[in-house]
Amino acid sequence: YPDNPNGSVANIAGLSDPTGRVLGLMPHPERFLHRTQHPQWTRREMDPVGTGQKLFQNAVDYFA
Repeated sequence: YPDNPNGSVANIAGLSDPTGRVLGLMPHPERFLHRTQHPQWTRREMDPVGTGQKLFQNAVDYFA
């Protein structure tokens, strides 16, 4: 990929408010919910749960 694959202005990858809470995020964590969604899942040892799933689970745990 080039340095800015999504073409965003000023290479912005996320937005947050003054407290640091994330309002928007690239790359999309929902694209890596399961290990089979990783491009190297057949060649690398990894958790069955993808990193994106962990991000969403942390949000649920925080608000629960």
